[in-house]
Amino acid sequence: MRPGSITRTNLLNRREAARFADISLGMVDKTIEQQVIGVQRGAKRELLLDSEEVAVLWMLARIEIALSVSTKREIRTWLLTEKPYRAERSATLPLGEALFFNWPAEAAVVVREAEKYAEQRDRFVSRDPSIKGGEPVIAGSRVSVYAVAARLAGGDSIENLLDDWPHLERAAIEAADLYARTHPRRGRPASRWPS
Repeated sequence: MRPGSITRTNLLNRREAARFADISLGMVDKTIEQQVIGVQRGAKRELLLDSEEVAVLWMLARIEIALSVSTKREIRTWLLTEKPYRAERSATLPLGEALFFNWPAEAAVVVREAEKYAEQRDRFVSRDPSIKGGEPVIAGSRVSVYAVAARLAGGDSIENLLDDWPHLERAAIEAADLYARTHPRRGRPASRWPS
């Protein structure tokens, strides 16, 4: 393991989980408050979710009827026990005589993408107090993840960045961009006006 590397394989913060489940951060927080999904405490008391919880969040967000908290928990238990996203198959959970919960096979991609990102984040993003004051950088470089995200947001393509930083891999740039977007800088925004 590299010194300073992020070591949370298959654990996502709330923003990362929201991004992969394609839901708002508020929806993630609501499921946590209702104790529908499981969380762990990370460094600095950050709430972390296993990547499999993304399947639960994704599915609950797509159910178009109001469900009780106990029914949401039942769906979670079924999903994490049966793991239809691993078998990449459709599956059905009967919730009553006329209510069935269907897991579409194509939804498995959501969990796969979240796990791939977590693996790449752990491989490519590091923090070391001796490098750029501990700002997250692409491992083995001094390239800030925020610089990558700013350039991509400003219109540069990944190919432009690879031309400028040929020692980096495409996957590293993609992981850095998503990391920066799901881990916004803290503190006061930079002033727009010269002092």
